[in-house]
Amino acid sequence: MRKRDRFVVGFSLVVLLAGSVFLLCSQIALTVESDDGGVENGVDYSVSGGELPENQSLSRYYRTGESLSVLFRDALEPPVPTDVPANFLIFSPSGKLCNLTFWMETMSNPYPSSTAAPLIVMVADFSIWGIDGMELNNASYPKFIGKATEEGNYTLVYKVGSAWTDIRSMVLSKVTWSVEYPYTSMMPIGGALLAVGAVLCVVGVWDSRRRTKRKLSH
Repeated sequence: MRKRDRFVVGFSLVVLLAGSVFLLCSQIALTVESDDGGVENGVDYSVSGGELPENQSLSRYYRTGESLSVLFRDALEPPVPTDVPANFLIFSPSGKLCNLTFWMETMSNPYPSSTAAPLIVMVADFSIWGIDGMELNNASYPKFIGKATEEGNYTLVYKVGSAWTDIRSMVLSKVTWSVEYPYTSMMPIGGALLAVGAVLCVVGVWDSRRRTKRKLSH
């Protein structure tokens, strides 16, 4: 096999390998979580105000197997501790209770302004003191997601966690998951590379054999 033929065959193998990698990547599946933010079919399942009162409630219909989550926005003002609890109760359609606490971590904003709050607040963790009427999705940690085990209205009730706890809104949301293939655009590229690589490989081998036969005939 001449040097040129070896180069063509070697290059074709590289192209075939690249095409295979592109095809494999095009089949990569990702599970994507989607939170509806409390809005479904134009209906808003949220409550908002300056500071929500204790025992503020909100209900939403869930089918068995659907996943629910709790979202809220704080209304904290300094000075506050670094860890502030926000307590919620979730009642199932039959009255079973899930009792949970979200822990908000606070820190002073080093660059406060008219548009930037003096506090930076994030939900760092949650604690469950009892759960019934739903199942906890452990894989969602540190986000709270529960799977409804009953069909009907689930009711969220806000309970003040401490003297510093203030929230301005709360939401009962639905969480869904879908499988997406983000790299499907690589499939035609991979197919084209495989086709080109196969042609180059065939041409290189065929040309080498043809030249070998010629030499033998002479």
